[in-house]
Amino acid sequence: MFSSDKSAMIYEPTVTSTNLKKDYNMEPGKDFDVFVAPSMTANQKQVIFYEAAPIVVSKNSKQSAEAKKVLQSFYKKDVQQIFVDEAGIINTNQTKSDDPVNGGFVKEAADTSKYTVMIRYYEATPIDIVNVATDELWKFFYNPTDAMIDDTLNTIQKAADSAFK
Repeated sequence: MFSSDKSAMIYEPTVTSTNLKKDYNMEPGKDFDVFVAPSMTANQKQVIFYEAAPIVVSKNSKQSAEAKKVLQSFYKKDVQQIFVDEAGIINTNQTKSDDPVNGGFVKEAADTSKYTVMIRYYEATPIDIVNVATDELWKFFYNPTDAMIDDTLNTIQKAADSAFK
């Protein structure tokens, strides 16, 4: 869809912003952008889901001290800035991104008057909705027509209505 100058949707575009820019010469904020889906209820904050996973070191590891040193180095500001600059991955608020999609979205998401930020969709959404939504969105991905998106959204809405009764 991108190559035909029509619209397209992909999961987690902030992570792919850097690749779209580097690999396809697409300009963030002009050729592609991000949006937050509207709330299910009027006058309710929009919800942004984020992904987070702990990095752990076993205390019984033979290289526990070395692993902790690696993690301490990994989270230094200059190392994290490399992740932002090269991969578009923002792990901490100690870094800066000039990318209007990636960096702009992270700044926008910090507006607590507008957004509620919650743990990732897959962990925070009832499995009945996740399964239906995943299947339906892939159907739309392979057949991106107006009729298919209407059917996809209606099917997902029915699953959500059923799950939140």
